Amino acid sequence: MAKTDPSPLVRLYLASALQRIPVAHRWEVLKELVQHAEDAGDHNLPLMYWYAAEPCVASDPVRAIALLKQSKIPLLREFIARRLATSSLKTVANK
Repeated sequence: MAKTDPSPLVRLYLASALQRIPVAHRWEVLKELVQHAEDAGDHNLPLMYWYAAEPCVASDPVRAIALLKQSKIPLLREFIARRLATSSLKTVANK
């Protein structure tokens, strides 16, 4: 559904549901959701995608970079990059 359903409302519900499932199981759906460039101008969808993606980005930076590259939503790419940079700074500061 994340890949083929044309309804933004369906994608909104999917993004909301992702926040309730384990982080490890979110990646495949996120990968499809972030490829909907038409969602970039929506008031809710980019943020909902981010709320679902943030714990994933924190848990697996390598997959997060792949998600960043696949995303066609500029705001989401910015948030992912910021989160990755913040994580890197914390890692360096703790050494």
